[in-house]
Amino acid sequence: MLYPELDNSMAHDLCDIVAYRSGQIVSKTIALKPTGTITVFAFAEGEETFASISAFDNLIHVIDGIASVRMNERSIDVRIGQVLVIPAHTINKFVSKVRFKMLSTTIKSGFEEMI
Repeated sequence: MLYPELDNSMAHDLCDIVAYRSGQIVSKTIALKPTGTITVFAFAEGEETFASISAFDNLIHVIDGIASVRMNERSIDVRIGQVLVIPAHTINKFVSKVRFKMLSTTIKSGFEEMI
């Protein structure tokens, strides 16, 4: 396992799982399983990810701030409280407009067929 998971059977404040760090993107994996991952990210203002492609749909839930999500040739702004599904096989990139936190959930649908 790459990252330790959060303690089970305990309540956690989602916004406190990761802290902002100047000039960085910080992440904490809540669950890392063969069937999917759940990760919390904190982006400092102006930080951005490299463009990437996932083989599976990715549900993004914004828990603080505002970011721009670039998917293929279009850009969508997402704000606190909003969710966005990034479809599988879509080129995507995150750019934080202000400090930004999100919960990212990937479910590996069809995984059982690959075993």
